[in-house]
Amino acid sequence: MQDRKRPAGALTCGAFLCLLLAGSLARAELFLTRNQNPFSLFQGQPLPLPAQAPPAGWRAGLSLDISNTLNAPSNSNQSLYVDYEAYVLNVRISKTLTDRWYLITDVPLVHRGGGMFDRAIDNWHRAFGLPRADRPNVADNQFAIRYVRDGATRIDLNRTTTGVGDIGLNLGYQLQTNTAAKLALWLGMELPAGDSSRLTGNEQLDVSLSLAASLRPSPDWRLDFNLGVVRPGGNLIDANPVADTVFYSYLSGRWQLLDWLQLGLQLESHQAYYRDASLDLMDNANVLVFGGAIVFSPCEQLDIGFSEDIAVGSSPDIALLLNWRQRAC
Repeated sequence: MQDRKRPAGALTCGAFLCLLLAGSLARAELFLTRNQNPFSLFQGQPLPLPAQAPPAGWRAGLSLDISNTLNAPSNSNQSLYVDYEAYVLNVRISKTLTDRWYLITDVPLVHRGGGMFDRAIDNWHRAFGLPRADRPNVADNQFAIRYVRDGATRIDLNRTTTGVGDIGLNLGYQLQTNTAAKLALWLGMELPAGDSSRLTGNEQLDVSLSLAASLRPSPDWRLDFNLGVVRPGGNLIDANPVADTVFYSYLSGRWQLLDWLQLGLQLESHQAYYRDASLDLMDNANVLVFGGAIVFSPCEQLDIGFSEDIAVGSSPDIALLLNWRQRAC
């Protein structure tokens, strides 16, 4: 059974990295990342969505999530063993249709394997006094995702895999926009482009409804959030039925220290995507992201973020986000 991290220790590490990674976010939206848990990643929850329509024309961006975890929860009738490093490259393309309607498409490419960061992560946990769980007892850079229920092996992945994940299609309507507050309603669909046997999709159409808001309580502070509900269309694991509906949220706060420098935090929360949530990886999740961005021009910027699983075991041990945004100028 995996040892649990001390929440205070995780927050201390995150605060330290927040200072290291902070940059300019003057034009940024929410961090373009979500829980990288392979059992919830492609169940219909959209990536964060903006509260304001982008400038007229096309807009494109690339985001790369690098995540790493070693986890082995179990109970009386089921067990999970996950040891992997994953790279999820997402292409986001948006188009303003009218002054109130706009469209966003997310196309992910997923690679999972043994990776190369196991030793660095173990050293990091040891340096900051965090529990190292099973890492000292497991060879570095191994790949295995195994799920056993009632004595039968339901999932057994042990070879590096690469493929397209389910594709997100989101239609937004601008409800309100003014200097202090912006509000948008989103209807989302996740199209079945992935493969359930490789945990890159559930091979069904998922539907979501989301409300996105952005508030500026003062010139130096900005709050953004998404609140939504997902209706998964299918199941990644036949032996554990998917939940009928799942509520989720993203909450982001940013403080602008200088014209080019701003600190940012983002909290993602979602309910369990499975009816039997007795294992941590199947349960409710809370993921905290720290970071910032570098703005190269009014048209281009690079977001950088680091996440920790504050609900320990329900998301990867550690994840790094790199997000290149490009907008029409």
